[in-house]
Order: sequence, then C-alpha cells, then structure tokens
Amino acid sequence: MITIIYILLIMDLSFAAISTSAFCECSEFQTSIECAQQQNCKWSTSCMDKICSDFIEESECDRASDCAWNDTQKKCAQFTSCSNYKVKQASSCQLKDATCIAEDANPDGSYICQIGKIICSQISDQKLCNSGLYQSQYETCTYSSSSCQSMDISKCSTITEQFLCTSLKCSWSVTNLKCLEGTCSSYSSPDMCSYVSAESIGTKILCTWLDNSCVEASDVLALTSSNCYINTGGSYAWIYGKCKECQSTKFGVIVALNAIFSVLLAFML
Repeated sequence: MITIIYILLIMDLSFAAISTSAFCECSEFQTSIECAQQQNCKWSTSCMDKICSDFIEESECDRASDCAWNDTQKKCAQFTSCSNYKVKQASSCQLKDATCIAEDANPDGSYICQIGKIICSQISDQKLCNSGLYQSQYETCTYSSSSCQSMDISKCSTITEQFLCTSLKCSWSVTNLKCLEGTCSSYSSPDMCSYVSAESIGTKILCTWLDNSCVEASDVLALTSSNCYINTGGSYAWIYGKCKECQSTKFGVIVALNAIFSVLLAFML
C-alpha cells in the first residue's frame, strides 16, 4: 500500500505544471547573442546592466530604472527632479519618474513636469486617461462609463478590459465577460503555445505543445537556446547548455508592469 501511494505521489509531481515569477538579470546570460537581445543589457567580456548613457532611444531610456530622457540635450541621463523635464505629452511626465505629473499645458503645447500624484477620477480627458497612467503600483487609469476610473491590474480577475486581459496572457470569458487566469488550452497553434498568466500578474504558467494541443508544461526539456528565454516570458535563460530558471524574483512584477504599459499604449492608439 505504501509503495502504491509513493508511486502515485511521484507521478503527480512529475506532471505538476511549472509556475514561475523569476526574472533574468543581465549577469545570468552566458552568451553575447542572448545578452544583446535584452533591452537593458550590454556585453563586455560578460553580460552587464546598461547605464543611462547607453540608451539612445527615449522610450527605452524612460523605462530604465533611475534614467530619464532629457529632451533639451537629446540624451539619456540619470533622473534628477521632475521640474527639470519638459515633455510633448502630459502622460510622458510619469515615464520620467513615478512621482512626476504634468503641469497645465504651455502656449506651445508642451508640458513642464512637477512632483505630484495621479488621481484617475480627476482626469477628464479620455485620451490622457487611457495613456498608461498609474494611480499606484497596481492601479492604472482607464476610461469607462464616460469617466476616468482606476483599474486594479494586480490580478487577472480584476482587469475589466478584454484587450488588456488577453494581451497580458490572461483568458477572457466571452460568456461571462470577465478576465480569468490564463489557460494553455486557449492556444490552438504551437507558435502561440508558450506561457500564460496565473491569477497574480507577474507569475507565469509555462505551456508546451503535446499531441496537437497546448497543455501545461511539467518541464522545459523541449526548449532550446533560441526559444528558452522567449517561451518562458523572460523567466528562464540558456545557461551552460540548458534552459534554467533565473534566480531573481524581485523584478518580476516590474517586468509585468512594463508589459502592461506597452499594452496600454497600443490600446490607446
């Protein structure tokens, strides 16, 4: 009897789905090719973090930690203070730093940034509301029912926009019009079958293509050096000839939030 229970336990563990919230830091990439594919990494005998001056694109600069694009000098440098930045769009102030908001528009249509807090309900402009502004780390602004409201984006179940729900790898129920935890079975082709979001945004459930269907993965043995990182949503890297889970978790949610911002920009356009 004990032997049977033990065998069943082993079988159960072997088919357990892989759930991960890991994030790969630059130092974990072992090859220059994989390092070069990372927006925030650079190669110099080993893979390391970029510094602010390494970023030449405004969008990449403003998303990098502690960096901000200086539009006057046309270069990326370490963030100083909100009032030192002039932007073309009001929503760009919060990209400089989470503590920045835009003052009233100047005659030329530009904005000077200032220290402040975003309150979604105080925003009347629909385009500005949907421009990717955050009221808090887990609340974004969204225009709904003729007003700007805050949306909890920490979980699939609290997201109320279908496009945002599916773009973040959650599943949208057409029947109930609700956002649910992602399911591997929702993907019908091997190209799409990579990972889905767990209920908590920032945690991923890995998928694999098996017997002509997308199912939850119990291992990453099928992944190669070319798809290890991409198919795990940045949680695994090709390390010494194997696809291995990265060690850091502290930036997992931040990576998810950066993805959210990118989705929100697409949703706004």
